[in-house]
Amino acid sequence: MPVTLKDIPFFQGLSETELSQIRDCLREKSFKKGETLFFEGKSCERVFFVKSGRVKLYRIGPSGREQILQTLNIGDTCACNPGSAQWQCSSSAEALTPCTVWFLSRDHYVNLVKTSANLSRSLNRLFAERLQCFSALIEEVSLKDSRKRLVKLLLDMMG
Repeated sequence: MPVTLKDIPFFQGLSETELSQIRDCLREKSFKKGETLFFEGKSCERVFFVKSGRVKLYRIGPSGREQILQTLNIGDTCACNPGSAQWQCSSSAEALTPCTVWFLSRDHYVNLVKTSANLSRSLNRLFAERLQCFSALIEEVSLKDSRKRLVKLLLDMMG
């Protein structure tokens, strides 16, 4: 069954009028497995929503070691903070599988969030969830031994 905007958690609870405004602004793009969607440190120009496939958000440390921050599935978003022209992406994104994403430009995103209280609440919820996720990641990396981290990684990959 094809994914619609109503299936994207970020857009749940919006009126048909709001969804129609968003639909008019979205652009769709497909990526092959291994393709990069965006790079860490580059200007945050747009927000994307995963329509199909899986995408990993990651950072590369000074030693060249990759740290996966999050795996995005259907309905997930990278929404960081493209509201400011000075904001830079805090991670890179790569397609783990062939995937299709919807893009929303910075200008459209800012206008929609400013004019929709529902979208503002969704954004706040998303940031709170992401903060909780990153707090758990910090705990895992800094406080758990390598065997426990490996078991968790394998379980995450199965799920």
